[in-house]
This record gives sequence, structure tokens and C-alpha cells, in this order.
Amino acid sequence: MKEKYILEVNDLSVSYHTYAGEVQCVRNISFNIEKGECLAIVGESGCGKSVTVKSLLGLIRPPEGEIKTGSSIRVEGEEVTGFSEKEWNEIRGDKIAMIFQDALAALNPTMKIGKQIEEVILNHRKIKKREAREMAIKLLEKVGVPEARKRSRQYPHEFSGGMRQRTMIAMMMANDPDILIADEPTTALDVTLQGQILELMRTFQQEKQMSLILVTHDLGVVAQMAQSVLVMYAGNIVEKGDVREIFYQTKHPYTIALLESQPSLMNDKSQGMHVIEGTPPDLLNPPSGCAFCDRCRFAMNLCKEKKPQFVECGNGHAVACWLYDEKIRACLGKKEGGRKE
Repeated sequence: MKEKYILEVNDLSVSYHTYAGEVQCVRNISFNIEKGECLAIVGESGCGKSVTVKSLLGLIRPPEGEIKTGSSIRVEGEEVTGFSEKEWNEIRGDKIAMIFQDALAALNPTMKIGKQIEEVILNHRKIKKREAREMAIKLLEKVGVPEARKRSRQYPHEFSGGMRQRTMIAMMMANDPDILIADEPTTALDVTLQGQILELMRTFQQEKQMSLILVTHDLGVVAQMAQSVLVMYAGNIVEKGDVREIFYQTKHPYTIALLESQPSLMNDKSQGMHVIEGTPPDLLNPPSGCAFCDRCRFAMNLCKEKKPQFVECGNGHAVACWLYDEKIRACLGKKEGGRKE
């Protein structure tokens, strides 16, 4: 029987060990992605987005980083959390690949562009170097690098930011991965280039029926690219669902605050920018209750004491918030009714 999900993550927890103590970056998160689906992971800086996707590629390095016991990551039905570095190298770049935020840092500054793409191809394919070289040039042409043969003999510092990001896409697409992770792929680019890079990624995704995990804080990009969304806060997933549900049937107070804080040409300038007051909790000592409690305008005493569980809202939409617990809603309804009398 064919697996429904190409990637399944269950109870994933990741910590980093520092001089100050254990930073619990990701705490018991679960999600799945289907073949050909685009899943967006959104949230503020430091919420655990990048740590989550690095876990999917085996890039959490002990002893500093640790994927906790009980965590499960299954790629095409195969459990990968116990993989050796050799086993990770076999699937990294082949089954699952990643485009990093800073292409200049991700590329080797001492190696020519074409050579770097060739190495990725030769790591997973038994072909001659000459064939790999021609494949690299064709990939550069496909991602829109002009004079690809000439540019393949240049170094990363000779490319513009947009060209470097196109090179990263070419490199990651060299072996037709089943899952592509893009970690803030357009952050350092201007608006015109952002649109070009996103369109390029979408074209590849549709051509190859590839699954795409898009890590971003830009909700405009999410609306343009994603079918489903995970909203992360302080190492937890607080809301998840279809992109339309998240945008138009928003439930969690944090998601509401994120949407309100997005700049818009339609905003009344006299009202100023919406901001989320306060700061995220210290993950050296995460709260026992809801992590967003101290910044939430709807917070109750229960929110400080006990972590909310996910409540299903229909159509695959779920939220971790006490406001949507049936018993709490019933109690709130009685109190409101009592006040009216």
C-alpha cells in the first residue's frame, strides 16, 4: 500500500545545550506533508522554524544539538532519526534537499559554481564528470542564469544575490528531490527578484510533483505559494490548517496578531503599525501553560497553568488554545449569560 504522506513528523523535540543550560527550541510538534503539497511554516524569529527543518535533514549536531528520545521523522515511510552520517548523505540532496537563506554562506567561496553543482550530481549519480558538467550547465540555463557555460566557471562572489539564489535552486534540483525545503529563500532579495525566485520554485514543484516546505515570516509569500500552514510560537505549533482557513477563519490569538502586524498599502497611516506587545518566553525555562499567555489579550488564569491541546475546527483546521475548548466555552457562555441577567 502506498504511503499517504511523503513526510511524517511526530512528537519532535529538539534542544541545544549551552553554558546557560538546555534551550528547548522545539517541543513535541507533529505534522505531515503529502506528495506535491506546499506547506508553509510561519512565525517570529526564534520560534523554532529553522531548527525544525534542519532536523528533517539530519543537521542537528551532537553534543550541542539533540533530537530528543521519542521524536519520529519518517521520509517515505522510513524512520530517519537514528540514521548515521553516511545514511543521511545518501538521502540528503536526493530524497530531501534544502535551499538556505544566505546563498553566499551556503556556497563554497573557493570553488567555481559549475564544480559545486557537478559534485552534488556525482554524489548521487554514477555518471562521468563530463556528463555532470553538461548537466550543471543545463541546470543553470533552466534557472535563468545568462551565459551559463561562461558563468559556470565563475566563483560565488562574482554572482549577484539573485543569481546565487538561482544557483542554489539549480544545485538542489540536480537530483530531483522528492521534498525541497526553502528556508527564507527570498529574504535578502528585492521585491522583483523575490517574485522571480518564487515563480521558479513553483514551476519546479509542479513539473516534478515535488513536496515543498517553505519557511518564512512573510505571510504574503504564504498566501501566494502554500496549500497548508503551520503557525509556530516558542517551539510549539499553535495553529495548523489549509491556507484559506488560516487567513480567513483565523483562531489563535497569536495568528491573529501576526496577520494584524503585516504591513499593507490599505492600512490607515494615522493608526500606525500594529505590534505584538511583549517578548517570547525564555526557552531555557519554558512556561508550563500556554507560551503566548503573557502577550495575549484574551489570557485566562488557566492559560498560565496548563498547556492547551489541539482542538479540531473542521476541514483539517486545528488550534491549540483554551478559548476553543468546549468546557471553557460553556463556562464563558454561562458567565456572559449571568452578567446579562
